[in-house]
Amino acid sequence: FEFNLYPDLSAFAASRVIFHPVDPLTNAYQVEVAKDADIIISVSQKILNNFDSADYSGKEKLLVNHGVAKEFMQVASNDEGCRANDVLKVGYVGNLDRKIIDWGTIKNIVVELPGVEFHFWGPYSVSNKNVEVINRYGNVVLHGQTPKKSLAIEMSKIDCFILLYLEDFSESDLSNSHKILEYFSTGSVVFSVPIEEYREQERLMVITRSVTEPDKTLDFKKCIARITELNSESL
Repeated sequence: FEFNLYPDLSAFAASRVIFHPVDPLTNAYQVEVAKDADIIISVSQKILNNFDSADYSGKEKLLVNHGVAKEFMQVASNDEGCRANDVLKVGYVGNLDRKIIDWGTIKNIVVELPGVEFHFWGPYSVSNKNVEVINRYGNVVLHGQTPKKSLAIEMSKIDCFILLYLEDFSESDLSNSHKILEYFSTGSVVFSVPIEEYREQERLMVITRSVTEPDKTLDFKKCIARITELNSESL
């Protein structure tokens, strides 16, 4: 899994070597780690495309999506149907210190939809100015880092999840994200920027292809206006 720490996999003297990168490969030396592997596995075709050259033509390559923790599967199996909250709830899960989070759009939707509750789960530093800003609004709830079992239960009460990232190839190539399957486990709609593995599967989520913050905000408002339809049993 670690393509910066172990550049020579032959050093393990293993009979079978699996190279499993799940993050963007931004340098040639990270790709070259695969020279000693018998099989290359990744969570997106975009990452596997790094191994299209003749140097890796004889190696087996396998696309395997992210897994889902049992805590989410257990809550999903106990789901009694779509929730109907008195106040519409929107959620985001992840490290709030990540540079790629589109805080500009998030602040816009928080300000322009004061009747919607926005819930954020995940760690953040005390110096995080973006968190400090959104925490000033009464419709924002910061849960901090939460154990998986509690997180799965709390997420099951959310009406809509957001995945709003900026383009930053060194941080994320927007090819896949493990949180998507966790979001899906709740049965609630997901509003997302284009993610490579889901670009052609728009029935699974609401994708905004807008570039500017005002346009993405408008797209989100349209999504919220259709929330009953998007969270219907048929979908």
